[in-house]
Amino acid sequence: YYSPYVGEEQTRVFAKLVRHYALEGHTDRMLQTPYELKHLKNPDFTAGLADWQVTAAEAGSVAPRRVPGFGFLQGRYINAVGDTTAWTKRSAERPNVLAQEVRGLQPGQLYSLRFFTGNYQDYLAGKSNPYRHAVRAELTGVQLVPEKCFQVQIKSNYGHVYGPFNRDNPYRMNYHQQVFRALAPTAKLTLSDWQSATEPGGPAGEELIWNFIQLQPYIPED
Repeated sequence: YYSPYVGEEQTRVFAKLVRHYALEGHTDRMLQTPYELKHLKNPDFTAGLADWQVTAAEAGSVAPRRVPGFGFLQGRYINAVGDTTAWTKRSAERPNVLAQEVRGLQPGQLYSLRFFTGNYQDYLAGKSNPYRHAVRAELTGVQLVPEKCFQVQIKSNYGHVYGPFNRDNPYRMNYHQQVFRALAPTAKLTLSDWQSATEPGGPAGEELIWNFIQLQPYIPED
C-alpha cells in the first residue's frame, strides 16, 4: 500500500519481484545490480564535504551543515539519518559548485541520479512555500533520457511531524531525478545553485540545503 510514495521504477520492480519469487517460485536472485552503491563517495555528506570538489562563489558560501529532522521530513525513518547536508548561499556574481567523478559505470547501462533540495531559511522559520529551486545538476560524458528527467515540488509526509512541521504545515522541498545511459566507465557530476551557466535564476542570498545524492542502476521497462 506504499506504492503512492514511490516512483514508477520502484512500482515496476516490486511487481517483477512478486512474480519472480511468490508467483513463479524462483529462488535465484532476480536482480544483479549491487545493493551497496559505490558510484559516488560521501553522497549524503555524512563526512562533511569530503570527496567533493567545492568551488565557492564567495568566502563561506558553501559549508556542511547538520539540519535536524531534514531526513525525517523527507520520509526517512531512522533517527538522524539524512540530517547532514551541503549548505549553499547563492551569489549574484558566480555559482557555488560541488563536483565529483562518477565511478564504476557500465557503458550502455541505464542509471538514475536523484537528490533533495530544501530552503534553509524556510526550515529555520518553521514555514515554507512551494516553489521551484533554481539549481542545476549536470552530468557530462553520459546520454540523458529526457522523458525520465524531472524536478518536482514535494512536501513532507503527513505522518512525519518534526518541530513546527506537520500535516497542516508541511515542509516544502524539491525532488530531482535524471536518468541517463553511461557511455564510459566514468562521468562527471556537477551541482550548482545557479539555474544555468550564465543565469542565477533565483535571488542572491538564498540558502539551500542538499543531500541524498543517490546514483544507482535504473531498471528499464520491458
